[in-house]
Amino acid sequence: MGLGLRAIRSRRGLRQADVARAAGVSQEFVSKLELGRLERVGLGSARRVASVLDASLDVQLRWRGGDLDRLLDEQHARVVGLAVATLRRSGWEMLVEWSFARYGERGSVDVVGWHAHHRALLVVEAKSRLVDLQDLLATLDRKVRLARLLLAEERGWRARQVGRVVVVPRTTHTRTLLARHAAIFEAALPDRNDAFRAWLAAPESLLSALWLVSPTTLRGGTHAVVGRGRVRRAGPRSQGAVPR
Repeated sequence: MGLGLRAIRSRRGLRQADVARAAGVSQEFVSKLELGRLERVGLGSARRVASVLDASLDVQLRWRGGDLDRLLDEQHARVVGLAVATLRRSGWEMLVEWSFARYGERGSVDVVGWHAHHRALLVVEAKSRLVDLQDLLATLDRKVRLARLLLAEERGWRARQVGRVVVVPRTTHTRTLLARHAAIFEAALPDRNDAFRAWLAAPESLLSALWLVSPTTLRGGTHAVVGRGRVRRAGPRSQGAVPR
């Protein structure tokens, strides 16, 4: 990081004092950053220095090499597994990791549920942690739109009712985010756990839900066995016209 900041500053023809003045820090602080002496450097001040240089500073957490990625993947898998087990108990047919590719729009949905009797479609977005709320909601809208369109063509799932649910562990971070963005959640995902469970039994209306699950439940080892019962794993579709 330090060498990068120094290179950008030199490229822009700025002195350390110029950057320090604009960022509201001391020249000594800028010097420590450029030398990589970060032990007593405040993150907020470091980001101000980067901003003065039209750069951004991202902090990356590492743990035991690649073990952090594997840990996050495991948590995500547990959330998906809980969703699949819950839908299975309610008699839903499912696609797990359903992939789509239509013109320039590509992606995958963690779980898609189908209730033939009610002709209800459910799009499940599983998260181990909520991060970018705007991106989450925009992505969810896109997946719901494409799932309804493409699955009508692929599998004849012509839905009368469509539900969407974001499932995430109930943690302090989640509660803080809910409180901070209460108006957004109320508008975009107003339904909660009880409403979601009731809808699974009788999906006769629209649903936009945030399903908060206990971390204890996830640690209990609720996993889906893909390929058993009516759970299917769906592969990608080729880009181009709507698949038939």
